[in-house]
This record gives sequence, C-alpha cells and structure tokens, in this order.
Amino acid sequence: MNLFQRIFNFGRMLGPGMLFAAAAMGASHLIQSTRAGATYGFIMIFAVLLISLIKYPFFEYSQRLTVITNKTLLQGYAHLGRWILFAYIIITACVACITVATVSFITANIFTYMIGATMSPLVFSIAIISICASIVFIGHYIWLERTVKVILVLLALSTITVVVLAFPHNVARVATTPRPDLWNLAGLSFLLALMGWIPAPLEVSVWVSLWTKRRFRVSTQPPTPKEAMLDFNIGYLLNAALAVFFVALGTLVMFGSGENFSDSGVKFTEQLVNLYSSHIGLWSEPILEIAMLTTMFSTTIVCLDAYPRAISTATYLAYPTMKKYYPLLYWYSVLILFFGCIILSGYFVKNMTRLLDFATTVAFLIAPVYALLNYKVITNSEIIPKEHQPSRALLILGRFGIAFLIGVSVLFLTTWIGTFHHM
Repeated sequence: MNLFQRIFNFGRMLGPGMLFAAAAMGASHLIQSTRAGATYGFIMIFAVLLISLIKYPFFEYSQRLTVITNKTLLQGYAHLGRWILFAYIIITACVACITVATVSFITANIFTYMIGATMSPLVFSIAIISICASIVFIGHYIWLERTVKVILVLLALSTITVVVLAFPHNVARVATTPRPDLWNLAGLSFLLALMGWIPAPLEVSVWVSLWTKRRFRVSTQPPTPKEAMLDFNIGYLLNAALAVFFVALGTLVMFGSGENFSDSGVKFTEQLVNLYSSHIGLWSEPILEIAMLTTMFSTTIVCLDAYPRAISTATYLAYPTMKKYYPLLYWYSVLILFFGCIILSGYFVKNMTRLLDFATTVAFLIAPVYALLNYKVITNSEIIPKEHQPSRALLILGRFGIAFLIGVSVLFLTTWIGTFHHM
C-alpha cells in the first residue's frame, strides 16, 4: 500500500471525532481562547490544558461505552433510572436554546462583517438558523464530515503560522506586561466562561455516543473499536492543541498592546481577521473570513441537529411507546429550538461576548452533573462488562475531575453571591 493510499484510508476512518472537533472548535477557540490570551496572557494555556485533562475521562467513557457495547450514553442513563432521563431532557432543552442562539448569532456577526451589511445581525441569525435547519432536514451527514476535515486543517495551519511569526517580535512585550488579577470575581467568571466550552461542553459526550452508533449503522465499512477510539482521541487532542494556539495567538498579538476586543460581534470579527492578516498578509483576509464563517456555520448545524436528536432519543427511552413518533419529536424539538434562539439572540443583540460568556458559564456549572452520570454509567458492570471498563488511572482521574468541577462551581457561586450581597 503506497503512502497516498494510507493517508486516504486514515482520512476516511475519521468521522465522529471530526464532528466532535467541529462542535467544539467554534466560539470556544476563535473567541474565548483568543480573548483569554489577549486579557490574561500565557497563563491561560495552563487553564486550557488542565480543563482538557479534567474533561477527557468523561468523553472517553462515552466513546468506550458505545464502541464496546453498541449502546449510547443515553441508554446508560436510562439504565440508571427514568428520572435521570427526565432531568436530562429538562437541562438539555434549556441549554440547547442558549448554545444554538450563541453559535448562530456569532455566525451571523461574521457574515455581517464579510458582506459589509448595515442590517442587524439578528436578521442574518434567523436566516442562518433557517438554512441550518434545512440542511439538517436533508441530512447530509457525509458532506458535513468531509467539509469539516478541510476547514479544521485550514484554520489550524493559519493559526499556527501566525503564532510562529508573531512569537519572536512580541514575546518580550508579553513577558514584561503585568498580568491582571485572576483571583477575583471578574477573573473567576472569565475562567469559568473559558473552561465551560474547552475543549467542549460535557453534554457533547452524549452526542459523541450518538454519532458513533450512527457511524456504525450507516457505514458500509464500520471502523473497528480500536479505530473508533483512535478517531475520538485524534479529534480530542486536536481540539486541545488548537485551543492552546488560539490562547497564544491572543497573547502574542494583543496582550499588553493596549488594545482590547470589542463586545460588538462585527467589530470583534474585524479585530480577529486583522490578527491573522497583519502577519500573513492582506491576501489572506477572504480565505480566513470564509474559514471562520464555515467553522461557525458547521458548529451551528451540528448543534441544531444534535440537541433535538438527543432530546428525542431520551424521550422515547423514557417512554418506549413514543419511539414510533421519533421523527415528529425531532422536528418539534428543532422548531422549539428555532424560536428559542431568536428570542435569546434578540435580547443579546448588542453584546455578543456577553451572550457567549453566559452560555459557557452555564455549561461549566452543569458539567458536574454529566461528569457524575458518565462515571456512574461506565463503572456499572450491568451496563459494561468489568473487563472493558476504563483503567484504574482513568477512573481516578474521573473522580478527581468530578471533585474539581464541583469545587470550582461552588467557589464561583459563593464568590458571586458574596459579592452581590455586599453591593
């Protein structure tokens, strides 16, 4: 087998892991990670690496469960109790509107900047959600997979190039710039907002499970368990590594420069494009704009498909007689999500970063729930045989992760309540 054939076969093997990368590498990387570096400097790289390590076991548990047992994580939740499915549906329905409103509104702001429109991004946000819903209806799963692979490579190479070019010229300024205090309410709030979606919200572990099972079902050449785990690990590591580079990008170009990112989505997009073009060249602007738009557009499609799919699946697992109504449940979920997104986007229309911080903070605060449930599922020998459960080290890391997520959430809430009380 020649080198080209090996590369082709390797690329074809990648599937749900790349969808995971698409769902994760959007606002969390382009905006939150870059803002983190621009505001606090290289110290935020440690936050990115730490939260990527903390969350890894819970995503790995999900992939392992489906690869070994051909059961989804939601089936694991159902085994623990029907009430867990009820809680999952309620939490997901609330979070879904916040998340899809956020990613679609960011996509709309990028598009508004690209065409130089004076019309409100809210109009484009409604149009984008409508287009994404149409694509979801058509169901081009394979098309989405292939597009995502190309875009991820393009953005990755562009970001790495800028970081390499900017490093020798700006590292001295970064080293001599005082870092703002991270251990106050403002710093802790931003830290949670960063870690909530890095490398992805923990509810995405449910999606990974659903995507993997679907890949096994629709593929003419289903991957082996080893290939499926490798696919996931590649997607996860790619996300973590790119988050580090985006933090470095914000640090090297903006930290200590006296310039801050705007809260306006259109202005923020302009600043972000300039970060790249000022180092690569003006010729790169159209390419980068398309790459950013496609990244956020694919994230919106993935979220708009995954949330209704998860809610509908959880509903018929709670009530098996509802399975025949799955398509109807799915489209009702999409419709509710559509209107919920419009309402939220309208409320935050003048402050894109405020909407994003709200969404990511909520994601972090509910992360302990998913972490605990995933741990309960993967350690239940009635769901997955003992011999196929994770290693002792991975289980210990999972227990540490649960304690970390709960501890930081409690610290944030007590700090926020204390500050609010003394106002």
